[in-house]
Amino acid sequence: MKWQWKSPSPEPRRLWLGLLALQVIVWLWLLDTGLTNRSEQQAMTRQQHYLAQRNQAQHEALLQLMNQEQQPISYHLDPDKQWLELTGSAPIDIWQNQLEELQQHIHLQPEQLHWRRQQGLWWGQHRFAVLAPKTNRPFQNWLPVSGVVTPSTLGGLRLLATLQTQQAKALLWTPTGEIWVKEQDWLAAQGWTVEQIGLDRVVLRAPHGRQQALIMED
Repeated sequence: MKWQWKSPSPEPRRLWLGLLALQVIVWLWLLDTGLTNRSEQQAMTRQQHYLAQRNQAQHEALLQLMNQEQQPISYHLDPDKQWLELTGSAPIDIWQNQLEELQQHIHLQPEQLHWRRQQGLWWGQHRFAVLAPKTNRPFQNWLPVSGVVTPSTLGGLRLLATLQTQQAKALLWTPTGEIWVKEQDWLAAQGWTVEQIGLDRVVLRAPHGRQQALIMED
């Protein structure tokens, strides 16, 4: 009987190549997953570091505001830095400056706003939640009036007195002298229109429509 060599069947070789290809695919998938997870972890670490820096900057700005000398408004920050309380009695323009400066540097959400008129000043006790820093925050008006300006921004106007008769009138001081005005009068030199006259304030309207309140100084 004559012996004859036969080549092995191609099936085992195909199976071996298939297993090898599958192993390569699994290895590449694991490598890609590992790189993705590492990249995500690095991005998360950078984000956490960035937020920590912003939180620190916000806290330092708040401490700087709290440590201002000779201010009529006191600040109290809770130990966990989760809420801020403001208490004091001051002219409305001082409150305006303080609240605007706070909003410029600190992300706050009002929890309680309590205003009371007191001997010509505004007494306030306010509580705010201190939130994580956020860019492009909309400005919020937390004052007890719709808009407040100082005399310098109104061309030197000052409210001296009001007269509540059948037709309310207000006595204004201007750089050129004292004048009586009534509602809907136009102050040509300053460009404002007298919108409304109250007991202790005059609401003025700018040419572009924005309203501002001029408060009587005691």
